[in-house]
Amino acid sequence: MENYERDSYWQKRLKGNLPVGTVVAHKTGWSGTNKETGITAAVNDIGVVFLPDNNNFFISVFITDSKENAEVNEKIIADISKAT
Repeated sequence: MENYERDSYWQKRLKGNLPVGTVVAHKTGWSGTNKETGITAAVNDIGVVFLPDNNNFFISVFITDSKENAEVNEKIIADISKAT
Protein backbone atom coordinates (compact mmCIF):
# COMPACT_ATOMS: atom_id res chain seq x y z
CA MET A 1 0.00 0.00 0.00
CA GLU A 2 1.36 3.43 -0.88
CA ASN A 3 2.18 5.84 1.95
CA TYR A 4 -0.64 8.15 0.87
CA GLU A 5 -3.19 5.42 1.28
CA ARG A 6 -1.76 3.98 4.47
CA ASP A 7 -1.38 7.32 6.24
CA SER A 8 -4.47 9.35 5.36
CA TYR A 9 -7.12 7.38 3.49
CA TRP A 10 -9.46 7.18 6.48
CA GLN A 11 -9.58 10.98 6.75
CA LYS A 12 -10.30 11.59 3.08
CA ARG A 13 -13.24 9.32 2.41
CA LEU A 14 -16.57 9.89 4.21
CA LYS A 15 -15.13 12.63 6.41
CA GLY A 16 -13.16 14.38 3.65
CA ASN A 17 -15.55 17.20 2.72
CA LEU A 18 -17.70 17.40 5.83
CA PRO A 19 -17.80 20.43 8.16
CA VAL A 20 -15.16 20.74 10.88
CA GLY A 21 -16.42 19.10 14.05
CA THR A 22 -18.33 16.37 12.25
CA VAL A 23 -17.88 13.01 13.97
CA VAL A 24 -17.75 9.95 11.73
CA ALA A 25 -17.79 6.37 13.04
CA HIS A 26 -16.75 4.33 10.03
CA LYS A 27 -14.91 1.38 8.55
CA THR A 28 -12.88 1.69 5.37
CA GLY A 29 -11.88 -0.98 2.90
CA TRP A 30 -9.55 -1.32 -0.07
CA SER A 31 -8.82 -4.32 -2.28
CA GLY A 32 -5.50 -3.14 -3.66
CA THR A 33 -4.81 -2.33 -7.27
CA ASN A 34 -3.94 -4.96 -9.85
CA LYS A 35 -0.56 -3.86 -11.22
CA GLU A 36 -1.15 -5.50 -14.59
CA THR A 37 -4.56 -3.95 -15.33
CA GLY A 38 -4.45 -0.84 -13.12
CA ILE A 39 -7.91 -1.73 -11.82
CA THR A 40 -8.85 -1.40 -8.17
CA ALA A 41 -11.55 -3.96 -7.44
CA ALA A 42 -12.96 -2.12 -4.41
CA VAL A 43 -12.59 1.11 -2.43
CA ASN A 44 -15.20 1.72 0.24
CA ASP A 45 -16.26 3.42 3.44
CA ILE A 46 -19.34 2.74 5.55
CA GLY A 47 -20.45 4.49 8.68
CA VAL A 48 -22.57 6.84 10.73
CA VAL A 49 -22.07 10.58 10.33
CA PHE A 50 -22.93 12.77 13.33
CA LEU A 51 -23.30 16.35 12.13
CA PRO A 52 -22.59 19.40 14.31
CA ASP A 53 -26.32 20.37 14.16
CA ASN A 54 -27.24 17.08 15.96
CA ASN A 55 -28.54 15.39 12.81
CA ASN A 56 -27.00 12.10 11.68
CA PHE A 57 -27.11 9.70 8.78
CA PHE A 58 -25.93 6.22 7.83
CA ILE A 59 -23.97 5.86 4.62
CA SER A 60 -22.05 3.28 2.65
CA VAL A 61 -20.15 4.03 -0.53
CA PHE A 62 -18.54 1.28 -2.60
CA ILE A 63 -16.50 1.97 -5.71
CA THR A 64 -15.78 -1.08 -7.85
CA ASP A 65 -13.53 -1.86 -10.80
CA SER A 66 -12.03 1.63 -10.82
CA LYS A 67 -9.22 2.72 -13.10
CA GLU A 68 -8.81 5.96 -11.11
CA ASN A 69 -5.99 6.53 -8.63
CA ALA A 70 -6.52 6.46 -4.84
CA GLU A 71 -6.92 10.23 -4.53
CA VAL A 72 -9.70 10.35 -7.14
CA ASN A 73 -11.55 7.37 -5.64
CA GLU A 74 -11.40 8.92 -2.17
CA LYS A 75 -12.64 12.27 -3.51
CA ILE A 76 -15.62 10.49 -5.09
CA ILE A 77 -16.52 9.00 -1.69
CA ALA A 78 -16.03 12.38 0.04
CA ASP A 79 -18.20 14.15 -2.54
CA ILE A 80 -21.01 11.62 -2.15
CA SER A 81 -20.86 11.96 1.63
CA LYS A 82 -21.02 15.76 1.39
CA ALA A 83 -23.97 15.62 -1.02
CA THR A 84 -25.81 13.31 1.39
